[in-house]
Amino acid sequence: MPPRILLALLFACILPPAVEARCEGEIVEDRLRTVEASGDLLTEGGRRLKIADIRLGDGASARLSFVVGERLLLSLAEASDRWGRAPARVLVAKDGTDLAAELLRDGAALVDVGDADALCRPALFSAERDARLARRGSWASSLLAASDPAILATRAGHFAVVEGRVLSVGERERWTYLNFGRAFGRAFAVSISRRNWRRMPDRGLSAASLRGRTVRV
Repeated sequence: MPPRILLALLFACILPPAVEARCEGEIVEDRLRTVEASGDLLTEGGRRLKIADIRLGDGASARLSFVVGERLLLSLAEASDRWGRAPARVLVAKDGTDLAAELLRDGAALVDVGDADALCRPALFSAERDARLARRGSWASSLLAASDPAILATRAGHFAVVEGRVLSVGERERWTYLNFGRAFGRAFAVSISRRNWRRMPDRGLSAASLRGRTVRV
């Protein structure tokens, strides 16, 4: 059996030490009016919110239904995105429940560092790891084989854990591609940004070391 490694495309293993910057903004109080199917939070004060630092998974909006009607404490550190959503750290006022951490522990979200150079709350990785080890929520799914495109196609747009052997590595100016099949454009592949690829040598990973290895992404 070929040697196996865990490829750090979940970012926890390839990020530099987290720097807490641009994390706290104005603290305001508002009441949650509804949760849309997309997971956006709409408040009585007319705000459309995106929970900061996470990417929602399957069932996240249903798990948020317990806070409809509750007073929320919002830390608004960034401007709204192009969809009019304000990224916010969201706490339930009555008990201090952190919605991002709650969803991560349920396996209903993933830590999302986006394009930032640092994650405001590195402790969120611990909540995500707890769900992964306990196989809760999205982590309960079985491993999918990179060599089975028909099965992978059924998970398009959803979270999945895929394992397979890297056949080739294509290094380009902005992206590096890990190819798991020879039918480029149809076979499973993983793209890594130039910024993250440059950090791979710090973890002992390179194009040469990844070719032929079995990895999990």
